[in-house]
Amino acid sequence: MKNKFSILTFLWILPTLVFCQESKINIVSADVLEYKKEIKDAQILKGNVVLEHNGAIMSCDSAYLFIKTNSFHAFNNIKIVQNDSLEMKGDTLFYNGNTKKAKIVGNVEFKEADLQLTTNQLNYDLNKKQARYNTKAHIISTKSQNKLTSIKGVYHSNIKTLFFKDSVTLEHPKYNMESDTLIYNTITEISSFNGPTTITSKTNTIKCNSGWYDTKNDLSSFWNNACIISENQIVSGDSIYYNSNLEIGKIYGNIYLYDTTNQQVIFGDYAYHNEKTDSSIVEGEAMLSQYYQDDTLHILADRFISINDSTNLNSLRGFKNVRFFKNDIQGLCDSISYRESDSIMELFQSPFLWSDENQISGDFIQLKLWKGKVSSMDIFNNSFILSMVDSLHFNQIKGKNMQSQFSDNKLKKIHVMGNGETIYYIENNNEEPVVDYNKTKCSELTILLDSNQIKTLNFNNQPTAVMNAISSSNSDNQLLDGFNWNSVNRPLKIQFIRDEKMDIRK
Repeated sequence: MKNKFSILTFLWILPTLVFCQESKINIVSADVLEYKKEIKDAQILKGNVVLEHNGAIMSCDSAYLFIKTNSFHAFNNIKIVQNDSLEMKGDTLFYNGNTKKAKIVGNVEFKEADLQLTTNQLNYDLNKKQARYNTKAHIISTKSQNKLTSIKGVYHSNIKTLFFKDSVTLEHPKYNMESDTLIYNTITEISSFNGPTTITSKTNTIKCNSGWYDTKNDLSSFWNNACIISENQIVSGDSIYYNSNLEIGKIYGNIYLYDTTNQQVIFGDYAYHNEKTDSSIVEGEAMLSQYYQDDTLHILADRFISINDSTNLNSLRGFKNVRFFKNDIQGLCDSISYRESDSIMELFQSPFLWSDENQISGDFIQLKLWKGKVSSMDIFNNSFILSMVDSLHFNQIKGKNMQSQFSDNKLKKIHVMGNGETIYYIENNNEEPVVDYNKTKCSELTILLDSNQIKTLNFNNQPTAVMNAISSSNSDNQLLDGFNWNSVNRPLKIQFIRDEKMDIRK
């Protein structure tokens, strides 16, 4: 019974003994094998030294082999080959067969497939197939032509992935990248980065704190303070997706597009930007700010399309729920367009304009701008201009079409063409309440204004005019057909306050 127990016990512990036993380093060849008392427990190998351990072949000019610790120190012309796919070279090698860890010092070269790494010191774990360095290293991928440099790094051979840290640079034929931390997969050729990162190419500079770059397909995604800076634009948002081949970017969340040439900023929630056509689409509570020397035009819309031509002149269109504000003029409409080539702004579908005390409306309005100021205005179909005299009375001008002239941002001349009608009140110089008003009809008329007050009326083609006393006229007779006092919807600057918080020129 006792012997049976002993045999069972031995059989039970045998696998543990086999597992714990470390494989020994084998001497394959050496020209000279000797011992020296001063180098205790060491076999001294000289000339064409070749050692083997677990399939890894290690060669050098000379080595000290320590049998008891299953380790060796190798010197000069170090070379390690593992599975015919991995090769390391250096000046000095320290290797522990029990832990399967190697330390190579001096002129280190590490090669695997198309990956080539050079540094001054490298630690390699043959069991985990993991290389680690803490001195500046240079890495070249012959397949992708990427050149990487960093102070610290780890290469995981099993997953073909490099982890870089501290002063990381990546050079590619199409761009250069600088980052604090970078992860690069040699198979997918995708770089992932975390920390302040700058990517510079011939066409733009990209900055962010997090993201990835697919060098094989020239695709990338950036977030955390991401922006793209090109010759004429700065594009920023919560996250940016960029196709370098197509030169197309998609921006999500808190975006702005700053046109540095035209001094124009567009804010929004989503943007699409095409660098080849120099065009952009911005959506989601979009706002445009056009900066002039002494004022700024702000426009709100559901969507903007901006295009720069070959001469960097801008063409802009805004769609749905358009509102705009400038100190001297405000307005709203369904859609708006602006061409920098001829400085013409067009308002579509029941637009309203406000200039000082005047409200202007029609089916379609066209404004001519000069240095950020309105110089002339054309109103087409159902043209109507009115201004408040007091809470009950309004000066009114109505016609089919109108042409207007401005001076110093003030309405100076109005020419009515077709179905002209006016109502204007006679104001007393002694500031007493108005008591009389003039009602006129004429197919064509010209009105001259001074300080927003009607000074001269010139009638053509059989005008009819009637002077009425307010007391002898009912209120309905004092309003022309189509009258619509819409001041409650007049845009206020407070609606565009986001610009003051995010003026990127500051």
